[in-house]
Amino acid sequence: MSGRCGANLDVDNTKPKGKLAVENITWKKTSKMMKGDYKIWINQYAARNSKGFQAEIEFGDETYNYSYEQPVRNNVNVATIHF
Repeated sequence: MSGRCGANLDVDNTKPKGKLAVENITWKKTSKMMKGDYKIWINQYAARNSKGFQAEIEFGDETYNYSYEQPVRNNVNVATIHF
């Protein structure tokens, strides 16, 4: 994934086989990011015996950690970050 805003999906482990499932989206230049609210969602596309998730979001000099300790069904709104 790469768009006009400069976003890049560099890791998308959709079949972790018992390991940590990871997605990593980065921006090389935050100057290309559009100003506004960025909503972060977790979406469980397939039933995989979900037990929840942990999310870590790094934005600027801040790191945000989230924990959701129940099965994920459909979308879970994790955070909204204003830029």
